[in-house]
Amino acid sequence: MLLLLLAVDATIVSESSSIDLSGSVGLAFEGALIGNYDEEANPQGTLTRPGLFGGSGNQPISTSLSFAIGFDDQSLPEGQILFALKGKTLQLSSIEAALPSASVNLGLELLFETFRSIAPDSLFFGGIPLPLEIGAVDLTNRAVRLANPVDFMLLPAPGGDIFAFSGPLPLLYEGVIDLQGTPTPISFPFALEVDGQISSDGSELSVSASTSVNESLPPETPVGFADIPLPLPTILPPGETANCLLSQDLVQIDSTLDIGFVLVASAPSGPEGDADGDGDVDFEDLVRVLAEWGECIAPGACSADFNADGEVGFEDLLVVLTGWE
Repeated sequence: MLLLLLAVDATIVSESSSIDLSGSVGLAFEGALIGNYDEEANPQGTLTRPGLFGGSGNQPISTSLSFAIGFDDQSLPEGQILFALKGKTLQLSSIEAALPSASVNLGLELLFETFRSIAPDSLFFGGIPLPLEIGAVDLTNRAVRLANPVDFMLLPAPGGDIFAFSGPLPLLYEGVIDLQGTPTPISFPFALEVDGQISSDGSELSVSASTSVNESLPPETPVGFADIPLPLPTILPPGETANCLLSQDLVQIDSTLDIGFVLVASAPSGPEGDADGDGDVDFEDLVRVLAEWGECIAPGACSADFNADGEVGFEDLLVVLTGWE
């Protein structure tokens, strides 16, 4: 049986879908801290100077920061999946699965070189990780997204009009953590070996996986933050606070996770060439082809792009004329 050539923007069926995460993700940052001194705006602020004797001025201190984010979360996703059927191939071009806000456990360790502070006058010995107590924080704007488009070969499955597929699915988990009042985005990639099914008319798609992830990767895109207030308790002598600003860039992601992943998505089905979704192919669909003729502004933006090549053209016109009722 030949599959239809069509692009489908399917809606995730939330009550039939779930994304479960348990375990932890470690985020390794590198950067610097510096005193919050400013000659005009904050002349009484802290100055920082590297080494035992310090030198002069307000100088950055090399630092590294390790986040450990603990997950124990079961969520029902909402959103869209954009795909196309071409012959015996499923072309998956977008997954946008939004998740509700959640509370996660956040632990931090700060490692710095030895430095002195002025106002207050203190010495901070480096080389020993300094734990920073954070505890539970809110993780907002959460989403699981497709990292890059992927194709799956389709095989007939029992039932006649159902096709099966399997293979690696590259994903991104994204969210925003509030650090000392500063919204800080996080993003980490992971890949799942998924199994899935799709109806031959593209009206229903399901993808599932259950696996453990244990890997270390560099970040897919630059992630970092700048000038977050960091009050450090003084060590020698104790009892005061050195007020600093912390800036860091993400350099490595370590993931140890158990993942349960189920996405079920559905889309209205209709005959090939039904651009307006009214269940038949007629003059209105021809008008839709002519109105959208040319390049589409975004994947899935043209309802008359039946062959999902990113533009409405002669091949799409033939689809309407062939399916005319």
